[in-house]
Amino acid sequence: MTEKKTTVKIKTTFQYVQLMNGIFGLTDTEIKVLAAFIDKQKQLKASNIDINVFCTEIKKQVAERLGRDNFNTLNNYIKRMHDKKAIRKIDSGYEIHWLLVPNNEKEVVFKIKWIDQK
Repeated sequence: MTEKKTTVKIKTTFQYVQLMNGIFGLTDTEIKVLAAFIDKQKQLKASNIDINVFCTEIKKQVAERLGRDNFNTLNNYIKRMHDKKAIRKIDSGYEIHWLLVPNNEKEVVFKIKWIDQK
């Protein structure tokens, strides 16, 4: 079996989520919203603040960052991201699927193995 490598340079969370999106089928707007929540989550963790990133106060901050007048409009995107399994419901709100959260690894390796079915 031959191994093939392709390098994709990622500079932003949006680009990372966009790359991983083939599994989830998010729209560009949903990716933009989710990337903003991921960036906010990283900021909260760096500051040792332990609150759910989908709480009302953080939704207001994300809405402002995205230029939205009303933070409640984000609830539509949150529902769609939940329906597409990009986020899941937990006791304290929602959590983002681990595949969509960059973890500062130098590289992500995908291995795809085709299985012949006879």
